[in-house]
Amino acid sequence: MDSRPTSPLPISDSRRTLLRSLSRRKKRRERGLFLAEGVRLLSELVSAPEMIEFLYVHPDMVEKIPTELSSCTTYLINSEESDLFSTEHPQGVGAVVRMPQSPPLSDLRTLPIPLLFLDGVSDPGNAGTIIRGADWFGIDWLLFGKGSVDPWNPKTVRASMGGSFRVTIVEGVSAAELLSLNRRIYLLSADGERSLGNMPPDPTGVYVIGSEAHGISPEWEEPGLKERVERLSIPRVGSGESLNAAMAATILCWELSRVDERSG
Repeated sequence: MDSRPTSPLPISDSRRTLLRSLSRRKKRRERGLFLAEGVRLLSELVSAPEMIEFLYVHPDMVEKIPTELSSCTTYLINSEESDLFSTEHPQGVGAVVRMPQSPPLSDLRTLPIPLLFLDGVSDPGNAGTIIRGADWFGIDWLLFGKGSVDPWNPKTVRASMGGSFRVTIVEGVSAAELLSLNRRIYLLSADGERSLGNMPPDPTGVYVIGSEAHGISPEWEEPGLKERVERLSIPRVGSGESLNAAMAATILCWELSRVDERSG
């Protein structure tokens, strides 16, 4: 028997207000909710329905809601209310999702895993692609530095292709907090002294990805950090000018996934 929802509830004024408010970072923080739009993201939420606050859907897209989510409260968005969808090209179906609670950064002092740190990465699409790459290559923790894009921005969530629901994300991390973990820091930089492919395996290193416009923050150049910080580069083989943050981070994630292989 098909349990697909066929009669979503009419959306209330309070729910309309909520949907519109979640396009803003401040409101997402206050409410502990974010938006996940599109059929693909709903299918990724099938394995974590407890994260869903409610679904919202255009009449033409009701049949696209996965049957596994039939018990979720669903609201109907009419064709005149397409502005309730946050992305530029809405797919007509979405979910209001509860933000996972970030564990304390101190938990990382004893976890023998590599960490990615986004240092001022401001493009939502790039950040989402980085989350997607980390998810694919089994990098479980991703730290967003102060000044980086909101990881719960709707465009970031969509670009993550479901990675946002699986990778542990900690945001608002400062350089001082990162240094307090007493891990070695690796800066991915075009002028790195050592090639990423030739680096010694370091399963507990922190790997820093700089911003698209400004690269690595100057604070990592402090003389007192010289013994703890090393620059790594991705060697260019062809004639391209550069890699964007997402491309560089994905290559890095692949290299980190091979640590056990290369150390064995």
